[in-house]
Amino acid sequence: MKNRKRHPDSVSFDNINKRIEANFYSQNNPYLNEQEKVEVASWFMLPSNVFTVSLLLTSTIAVFSPIQWFFVIDFPMLMNLLTGIINWYMYVRIIIRFLTLTILNPVLINISGIGVIVFLIAKGSYLYATMNTLNILGVLAFIEPHSYFYSCKSRQYKMNCQYAFFKRFYGYRFPFEDDFWD
Repeated sequence: MKNRKRHPDSVSFDNINKRIEANFYSQNNPYLNEQEKVEVASWFMLPSNVFTVSLLLTSTIAVFSPIQWFFVIDFPMLMNLLTGIINWYMYVRIIIRFLTLTILNPVLINISGIGVIVFLIAKGSYLYATMNTLNILGVLAFIEPHSYFYSCKSRQYKMNCQYAFFKRFYGYRFPFEDDFWD
């Protein structure tokens, strides 16, 4: 086995730690204050909340009118993607704050979701009740297209999409970016 020389530009442990820190967002991060963390969470969760409300509405409508079962899941996915695209390119803080505090409030969504699930069970719509239950529990998060869109778009920043959001709209430079691309 040949004796390998260490390349002077090889990745150091410090650089690896910076990359890990950049790619895994945490609400406990030391870079943002509490208000900024709430803002990032509201921005990130908006498409998911739209997905949940759309799924609850389409499931309820499906009980009363003959629509295809795949529309019940396709429409919320489309709404999620459209909201995610608009949200990525155009951040309007006051609108997101208003929606998060009113009709897209996670607590209200979960309470109304439980009500809709009980209603669907009472009407015998077990498939829709199961889909909504899985969604409320977070199991359907992997089918929400906005998360894949955000992941692809944030690659150019070489960081998690939540950090990338704050960097894009506020021009914030995170400490883990120092020598990150060198």
